[in-house]
Amino acid sequence: MIAALALLIPVAQLLPLPPPIWHALPGRQAEVASLTLVNQANHWMPLTLSPARTLASLLAILAELAVFLAVARLNIAGRLSLCFAIVAVAIASVMLGSLQLSLAGGYSWSLYSQSNIGWLLGFHANRNAETDTLQVAILALAAIMASVSHRRHLQAIELTLFMAVMTGFALGAILTGSRTGTLLLPLTYVFAVWILWPTITHQMSFLPKWTLLIPVVGCLILAQTEQVQHAMSRFGGIGERRWDIWHDTIKAIASVWPMGGGISSFQVVYDATQSIERLIPEMDMRAHNDWLEWVLESGAPGIIVLTIICMILIGSGAQALRSVMRRGASTDYRAQVIFATGTLLHIGLHGLLDYPMRSMALAALAGTAAAMLMPLRIRAHASE
Repeated sequence: MIAALALLIPVAQLLPLPPPIWHALPGRQAEVASLTLVNQANHWMPLTLSPARTLASLLAILAELAVFLAVARLNIAGRLSLCFAIVAVAIASVMLGSLQLSLAGGYSWSLYSQSNIGWLLGFHANRNAETDTLQVAILALAAIMASVSHRRHLQAIELTLFMAVMTGFALGAILTGSRTGTLLLPLTYVFAVWILWPTITHQMSFLPKWTLLIPVVGCLILAQTEQVQHAMSRFGGIGERRWDIWHDTIKAIASVWPMGGGISSFQVVYDATQSIERLIPEMDMRAHNDWLEWVLESGAPGIIVLTIICMILIGSGAQALRSVMRRGASTDYRAQVIFATGTLLHIGLHGLLDYPMRSMALAALAGTAAAMLMPLRIRAHASE
């Protein structure tokens, strides 16, 4: 049902409509007038104002749904292997990011030539996507740690390695310079502690107490470095221009309400309604609010579809959390459900100030997390 609902809006927006219908749609007056001048206004046209972009988005959504459906069919062991994959990619991303910060060899090492140069970007084009990836990796690492500790007692060297990698991810998230990402970091650690709580309460007695100080001492030392202080400086003396973008986005929503402008049509609709006094050339390609941008592009039908999807996920997530909190529940499954809940909450909250779901990499992580909230098949329990 989730997969079908996710496809419903872009597919419907690409269906050709007869002239009397699309002429009457809000926001089409300029298009009708322009096509009338060249005698082309009587052709069938889709609902979306940007068919090519909506088609591209549909193809991207198909890829993400393939991930979602594939992960939903995995058993506990298969889902755990994805946590390993997330951590491995995040480690590689931090390694690339360290080269980007050091300018080793005289190169910027950035895979893209646009914004956020001088910050830790890893495999991404902007800092916000990188900090989301690293914080999801923190939760994935916690799930792995919980799984390992469930099977055997952790050795001091193993715990030291886990803590060092987790601290490295946290430092990398800060060095992206993302203010929202930095503010969300404590919430990420709340979920990480929640995942690791059985390990902390039952197995830490077998380990030296000093191992618990590794993240604290590491953060205190690293906080004095120039790069971290540079990242923290973004919190002071910077005017927030997102308010202006949101103001004009709401005005753009009104211009195409209630049907919306079409998936990925934000820039087309926004540019036509943007206030000159609020012109922000370097920021106006996105609404910097995923939820608000979705409303502009999908209108009232999109709100209904998104509400249904969220209700399904919340219901499935609540059921999964109830099942894993019972005595005797699988430790691995418990860790994966909390990982999924924390991942979706993080991306959803960051979406209030940015656009994480416009990144296919982050959308894949969100799809993976959503799939982990789906009920496990009987055969999955048997394999566990």
